Amino acid sequence: MWQPPNQKARAQQAQKRRDRERAKPKLQLKRVGAEIRMSGGLGKKAEIVRARLFLNDIQPRQISFFSSQALLVGTELSITIEAPKPFYAKGRLVTCAEYNRDSQLISEHAHRYRNTIELEFESEDQAAEVKALCQALATEHLYTKPKAA
Repeated sequence: MWQPPNQKARAQQAQKRRDRERAKPKLQLKRVGAEIRMSGGLGKKAEIVRARLFLNDIQPRQISFFSSQALLVGTELSITIEAPKPFYAKGRLVTCAEYNRDSQLISEHAHRYRNTIELEFESEDQAAEVKALCQALATEHLYTKPKAA
């Protein structure tokens, strides 16, 4: 079928644009469980809180996560993640804010508080390990490979 020259050129440009979009890696949000251990202080038992986080929220210097209870800012705590790769780190809680209180999501355990831990490292090797973990998560778990046509 005959098409006017400018319409044909527009269709070809639109097809090239769609092909470029399909070729881009797609970001995926993957949620995992975590265990937060808050130091109880001298002679006190450490408290364990179950939490959820998105793998996208793991950064070389901080980690953001969701918890079911409000946590005290400034508390020293440790975080353990079992999947997709075992991970353990220590840090200090820098933010705790109620998040999306009017959510329509139904969950057995509501995680209404968004928290951020600023990681504390004992050596530069630990910092390098966390940075390598972040890069590995990005390449292996967060971005999908474009499908071959």
